[in-house]
Amino acid sequence: INDILKNSNTSGDKIQTLERQRDFYIEQIKEDADIKTKIDKNGTMQSTGTQGPGFKIDNNDYLEKKLVQYKADLVDLNKQANSGLLLTDYSRILQARINTIEQATGKNGK
Repeated sequence: INDILKNSNTSGDKIQTLERQRDFYIEQIKEDADIKTKIDKNGTMQSTGTQGPGFKIDNNDYLEKKLVQYKADLVDLNKQANSGLLLTDYSRILQARINTIEQATGKNGK
């Protein structure tokens, strides 16, 4: 993307769209890695653990909150527009993450 931005005669609008797409994809990679750390290799929620004195990790609560957030983001047209992606691509990415979390938490679309 940086090469395209530097070496092209692309209009300002197209450059802005490319930058938004780049930023969106970088954020999605981080989000996906974060979610996958909460889900084990078998695709189920990892058990709750502890980290240090008095600090508890509750993966189920975390995944439930993320599920609510992703479902809200899925229908938020402003978020879709800010991503720089077509609605179909934006929806496909978020729906895949929703499906992963629902499967891991046993929700399966309920």
